[in-house]
Amino acid sequence: MRDYIWHLDVDPSIRLISPYPMEIEYQTFDRYGPNGTATHIPTLGILKMDGTVIYSDVVTEAILKEQWYRRRRMPLLEAAYADQFGASYSILTELAIHIQPRMDNVRRLWRDNRTKAPEAMRAVRRVVDGHDGTATTVGSLVDMIGWQDREVAVACILQLAIAGEINIELGRPISEGTTVSFPIVDAGED
Repeated sequence: MRDYIWHLDVDPSIRLISPYPMEIEYQTFDRYGPNGTATHIPTLGILKMDGTVIYSDVVTEAILKEQWYRRRRMPLLEAAYADQFGASYSILTELAIHIQPRMDNVRRLWRDNRTKAPEAMRAVRRVVDGHDGTATTVGSLVDMIGWQDREVAVACILQLAIAGEINIELGRPISEGTTVSFPIVDAGED
């Protein structure tokens, strides 16, 4: 579960993570129709910035094989969470959490989020704030910043990605060639 929390920790769309958030009661069925109710407490409740809620169970593949009934009752839980809370439900295993290169990228984001370099961050912000908004790469931004320690500049850029101020591509290993795009800011109506 720790690795999944790392994914959530560096995702700027996540507002709140709650372990074992609530118990839900749902209808169970057998081959003749409804046969009673059961309760369930998910491993995590996740509130996203846009207000959507996701309830997840994080289990290993070995446990999922041993507890075969989890897959069978998944559609019941999906329906119950959607009906009662307007939320989604999922079961995650290490196969989804450790997919590469995303997991290595998450580890790098998590590690670089601990870098503290206020002057470098100010230099990065000046370049990012003054950028025209077209897609670029991490290396190009570092070149524009002109900071003597490239690794520190890259760490500051990645911290802005974690904060949601820029977007980076996570489908390939993070490098100076990683694509950087800028979120579209909705000016709203006056």
